[in-house]
Amino acid sequence: MIIETVRYVAGLMADETGGINVKLAAIGLDSTVAGVEDTRPADINAVINEFDHDIAARRQVPEDGGQAAPYMEVYQATEIEGDGWATTSKVDSGSVPIAIMFVIRDSDTATANLAGAYYTRCALQVINSDAAGDSSNRQRNSIQVIQHSTVTVVPPFVPIGSEVTTRGMIVTFTTRDLDAT
Repeated sequence: MIIETVRYVAGLMADETGGINVKLAAIGLDSTVAGVEDTRPADINAVINEFDHDIAARRQVPEDGGQAAPYMEVYQATEIEGDGWATTSKVDSGSVPIAIMFVIRDSDTATANLAGAYYTRCALQVINSDAAGDSSNRQRNSIQVIQHSTVTVVPPFVPIGSEVTTRGMIVTFTTRDLDAT
C-alpha cells in the first residue's frame, strides 16, 4: 500500500496536464499592501519520492544543493492503520498518511514561506481534481487509492542561518489491497 500510494501522489504532482506546475500557473495571487500582487513562485523543478530517490528516502535536504530547488518530496509521513484480517481477500487501510513537502532555497525567508504556501494550495488542488475525476489512475498493482480524508498543513521550517525553507502537508488516504492473501 505504501509504495503504490506514494508513487500515485508523486505521479499526480508531476503530471504535465494537471500537476502542480499547471495549477501554479493558474492560481490567483493575493495582493499585499497598496494592492501590489504577490509574485508567482517558480515552477517545481522535480517531484521526488522515497522509493525512487535517495534524498527523499532519507527525508534529507542536501546542504550542497544536490537537488535543484524548489522541489517536492513525497513519502510516508507516519504509521499506517489497517482494517481487516490478514486472512481476508482484501484489506483496507484506515489511513495511509503521505507527506508532500516543498524545499525552497531563498535568502528571503518571507518570500520562500509565501512560495511554500502557494505550493501547498496548488498540491491540494491537484489531489482534489483527481478525486473528482476518472478513478482508473488510482489503482497500481492490486492497490486502490480510494479517497483522501484529512489534510494537515505543516508549518514552515527554517533552520537558523539557513537559506532553506520547507513547508508542506500530510494527506491521509484510504486504500484497499485487493490481493491480500
